[in-house]
Amino acid sequence: LTFPPRPGALNRAIFLNVTGTLDYFQHNNANVWNFSHVSPFTVAFWYMPAAVDPTTDMAIVSKQLASGTFRGWQVAAAGSVAGDPYRVALVSDWLGGTPARVHVNFPRANTTAWRHCIFTIDGSGTAAGIKGWETGVPLTATVVADDLAGNSIISLSSQPYLGARTAGANPLAGALDDVSLWARRLSDVEAVQVYE
Repeated sequence: LTFPPRPGALNRAIFLNVTGTLDYFQHNNANVWNFSHVSPFTVAFWYMPAAVDPTTDMAIVSKQLASGTFRGWQVAAAGSVAGDPYRVALVSDWLGGTPARVHVNFPRANTTAWRHCIFTIDGSGTAAGIKGWETGVPLTATVVADDLAGNSIISLSSQPYLGARTAGANPLAGALDDVSLWARRLSDVEAVQVYE
C-alpha cells in the first residue's frame, strides 16, 4: 500500500497495485459482511481506476471465494467485458452444472477521474433487486444471469476484502476512498444523498 495515503476524493485515499505490488485490505473476521441472498445491503465507495481501459476483472469490494463455486458476493470492474462495466454478483455457484447466481452489469465511465459509486441490494435474491448509481446518476442494469433461485450465497470460509477477492485474486489497480457498507438497502433518495 502507498503510505502515507495520498489525497483522495474526500479524505485520504488508499492506492492499490499502482506500483506493481499486490495490495489489498483483508478483514480478519470471516463473520462480517456475511450477507445472505435474502439480506438487503448497500455498498458505496469513491473509486479512481489506474487505467482508462482495464484488461482484467478487478474486485473492488467483496466477500467471495476465489475458486471452486466462487460463493459470496462482489462489486467489481469487469475489465474482461467490453466497456469495462461494474459487475455486481450474488453467487451460490458460478460455474457448476447448474449455475446459481445473480450477475448484473452497470455502465462505468471509462476515465481515470474520481467517481462515487453506490449499489443497493434489496434482499430479493433477484437481478431486479439490484440498483446502481455513479456520481449521483442512476445506472441502467444489464442482467447477465438471474438464476440464484433461493440458493445461499453465504461464504463462511472467505474473508471480506477491499481491492481483491480471497487471497488477493482479481486485484484492483487504482484508488479507493470512503468505503461504506450498510446492512440495509438505502432508498433511491438516500443513495443520491450519500453522494451529495
